[in-house]
Amino acid sequence: MCDSVLKRSNARSSMTFVLQLQTFVPPFTTQKDAMNKDQIQGTVKDLAGQAQEAAGKVIDNKEMQLKGLQKQVVGSAEKAIGDAKQGIKNFSDALKHAAEKP
Repeated sequence: MCDSVLKRSNARSSMTFVLQLQTFVPPFTTQKDAMNKDQIQGTVKDLAGQAQEAAGKVIDNKEMQLKGLQKQVVGSAEKAIGDAKQGIKNFSDALKHAAEKP
């Protein structure tokens, strides 16, 4: 299913791909496996930055390339924050689960 979304998206502009990625939630994920808001937004910003950087290279626009790199850094940082939050939540859930067992 993911492959078909990616193949269709490659034929469209990168912005359309980013919007589709942002709204795509595979039906097989569970709440435990799902990415949190920060992880999703960070990934989307990183991908948008990669697209903007590539577009800047194509049209030889250094400012656009730098803005793309900036978005990638912000997106990576936001995803790292989301990863940390998810780790804390997983640890907290494990503690609760361990406390419930006799």
